[in-house]
Amino acid sequence: MFSLLCEFLNFDEVEVDRLALCAVMGEHTDSLLYQFRTYFSDMVSTSERMWIANPFLQTDAELLEMTPREEDQFIELRNNTPMKCAHETTELWVHASDEFPALQVLLPFATNYLCERGFPGLTSIQIKHRSRMNVENDLRICLTEIPPQLDQLFALFSVVHRNICTNY
Repeated sequence: MFSLLCEFLNFDEVEVDRLALCAVMGEHTDSLLYQFRTYFSDMVSTSERMWIANPFLQTDAELLEMTPREEDQFIELRNNTPMKCAHETTELWVHASDEFPALQVLLPFATNYLCERGFPGLTSIQIKHRSRMNVENDLRICLTEIPPQLDQLFALFSVVHRNICTNY
């Protein structure tokens, strides 16, 4: 597994304290384990999230700790024969996002990858403009791949605008 390390240790001209090397490698491995736990601390065991990969294997929706609405949609999805066929032949979630819109919020940030991808942009914005600006919501919108529901937002703001105008 560590062929270069073996070559280095077997090289006659180099004297290495193997115990110290093992200690350093052990510390490094412990550090990696700590870093993985820090990055993925919110991750549940894969057996508990298996329903995401294949919702048709899960038998009890109550075990998933969902809201009643999500539970109803999950049961409806699990019993949907055309979706089961779609899952077997194509990517299920592409089809399911149209029919079950509440599922779109399932995994907006699967890992910290998007956060780390957006960090340089955030740093640049804050250095160039203001260090106190709050860009959390803007950054979330820029990094997510879920399309915004602009029609609903525009309708909401036009109603608010009309209410403000009629009060004066």
